[in-house]
Parts: sequence; structure tokens; C-alpha cells
Amino acid sequence: MKRQAPEPLPPPCRFCAHLDGVWCVAAGGGLKRCGCARGVLLAAADGARMAGIRRAGSKVRAFLVVVDRKMLASGDRA
Repeated sequence: MKRQAPEPLPPPCRFCAHLDGVWCVAAGGGLKRCGCARGVLLAAADGARMAGIRRAGSKVRAFLVVVDRKMLASGDRA
């Protein structure tokens, strides 16, 4: 059985074309997916890819704070 080629993405719009049609510049700065047909398909693919990833959430332990008393006694404040 022959594997079918994936359907090509639509062409990028004028807002995302200068960033290779993958991202567009957000209003507050930074990048976001564009609202054109290409950006909507890429955002849907992002959502499908991220759906299978488990989040660590509250199971992540905080770093312990280490206080070096000798360094504090010598006057060094790091």
C-alpha cells in the first residue's frame, strides 16, 4: 500500500509571509499563530500534538534554598 502525500498548506497571508508563513507578530510583541487559513491549520496541529503531553503541574518540587553560613559570616553577599 502506498502512503499518500500530506495535503499542502495554503499560501501564507501578508502578515505571516515574512516569517515563512509559520508565525505572525502579536499586538503586544512576540509571536503567535496567524488567523489566516494556514495559521489555523498549524494551530490545530499544535493542539493535536500537545494533547498527548502530560503536564507536571503540582508534582514538581521547589528547589531547596541553600544558605552558606560561612560565606555570610565572611561578609560576602551573593
